[in-house]
Amino acid sequence: MRDGDAVIGVAPLLLKGNRASFMGSPDVCDYLDFVVAPEREGDFFNTLLTSLAESGIASLDLPSLRPDSTVLTSLLRIARERGLAISCEPHDVSLELDLPATWDEYLEMLSAKQRHEVRRKLKRLSEAGDIDYVVEDGNATGECIDLFLRLFRATSKEKSTFMTADMEAFFRSIAEAMADIVKLGILKIDAMPVAAVMCLDYRGTI
Repeated sequence: MRDGDAVIGVAPLLLKGNRASFMGSPDVCDYLDFVVAPEREGDFFNTLLTSLAESGIASLDLPSLRPDSTVLTSLLRIARERGLAISCEPHDVSLELDLPATWDEYLEMLSAKQRHEVRRKLKRLSEAGDIDYVVEDGNATGECIDLFLRLFRATSKEKSTFMTADMEAFFRSIAEAMADIVKLGILKIDAMPVAAVMCLDYRGTI
């Protein structure tokens, strides 16, 4: 949505019949939301709701929201002011943790039992062989994404079932399109890859 030459918001919606929903899937997107310029929420959502109504859209399905999402902080209020019916239901719970600067400080945050368990597992890992952990950037994602997908499927039957051909294509497209910020962490024991994690490093936030 534009106001002259300025973009004031983006509504990534999928329209089907008289319903609209976010385009992202909860299977691969932790959180979904509109992108709205600060202080322009009123203009954006009032214009959006009017446009959707004029297009015959009767309902919005907006899952996977953070408590600070624009849907909950702005759209709900505006929808109520317009007399629209609203239904909000908890879908799932996500946990957040502010990490300290050092490993020792992190351990101090844990209970004695948790610290003991972490140290026990680290000891078992160190006894398994020569440990190496490397982080590959987007320039090496072609070969590394193959490794990531192979290890992902080997983890469990559920993950193997999840990683369909379409889902694999999705992960590969993400790795290619976001090569500048993709990071692949690979854990090796005696030079053999045993685990991998795929991350997006966006402006210093993983």
